Amino acid sequence: MVEKVLEIPRWARCHFDDEKIRILDETVSVAEHKTEAEIVPMIVRRSTPMGVLPHLLLWWPALVRFLIPKHDQEYSVHTRAAAEFFRCGLVNTQRSTGVLLFVSLLERRVVVLADRSIIEKLPNNTWDQLVEEIIQLKKNKNLTDALTHGISKLGTVLGEHFPIQHDDRNELSNKLILSE
Repeated sequence: MVEKVLEIPRWARCHFDDEKIRILDETVSVAEHKTEAEIVPMIVRRSTPMGVLPHLLLWWPALVRFLIPKHDQEYSVHTRAAAEFFRCGLVNTQRSTGVLLFVSLLERRVVVLADRSIIEKLPNNTWDQLVEEIIQLKKNKNLTDALTHGISKLGTVLGEHFPIQHDDRNELSNKLILSE
């Protein structure tokens, strides 16, 4: 019998099934075997507050994206990513090597946030190309492939600068997080 990976919300079922989530969870495990960093992938339905727009508009994401200015969308996504970084405990890793791969579907934005040790060692633009690659792969309508690529590349880059240590332990879950 195959173990159910996680309850997939209705809004995410067009992107994921149990097998795709299992693949992503395994990709995180493989990536973390190269590095002492903790990689947490998270997909959210949206980051922009819907207080000003009726929830009915969520059925027409293109209209929502059109109605909300791009700078507001970007601000909302970065604010939500930062909040999730703290909420998921990425700031509490032993060596300050947590990394959040954050995807906000409605806004079509990807953010990579890293903890203090990584920020101190790698330049600010380290993740720019990776973010672009994920966005381009997502445009091909295969979010699983895009995330698998992103997680694998994170593991490779982090492994070069933060190789796995003999005393490394898995501090955070390797499971994909899906959130409203």
